[in-house]
Amino acid sequence: MMNREKIKISLYEVEQRIFTYSYYVGEARRNSGAPLKLAAGMQASSDDHIQIYDHINVATSELVKMINSYFGPCRYIPVNDEAHEGYEIFMFSLVPPQYFPGGLFAELQNTMTHFLVMRTLQQWMMQHKPDEAVITATETEKVTLQLRELMNTRVKPRRVKRRNNNIKF
Repeated sequence: MMNREKIKISLYEVEQRIFTYSYYVGEARRNSGAPLKLAAGMQASSDDHIQIYDHINVATSELVKMINSYFGPCRYIPVNDEAHEGYEIFMFSLVPPQYFPGGLFAELQNTMTHFLVMRTLQQWMMQHKPDEAVITATETEKVTLQLRELMNTRVKPRRVKRRNNNIKF
């Protein structure tokens, strides 16, 4: 049986990526001629922190369910983020299945973080700009597929030695 692996995701980093993404979306709309008020309404800010945090919690629950279906029991524990006061780090504790390549945990962490960002943005956009939410919904669907493919990855077991040393010629 494999050991439990821990994957840490900073909610501060997730929130900053949400702010950055929504800022660029708003700026793109403004540059394409959308009214300033409309473009500004698409940009999440620190005023939306509580609402975004609620959406992150929903996305995290969905992520845990997905991990449970591919890896088995997964727990996540919120831990205080010492680098960013008032924020937490979600520590996911999971047992990877046999033959899951250990080198993929960094990629798994990045994909999980991207899922949290896009799923949270999708929920936030559904509240603020439902007509624009289809873009983030498509991106969420894409990252969900990437996450499932990544969690389904297995390395085929191979023999190290081809010849039995006990056989004498």
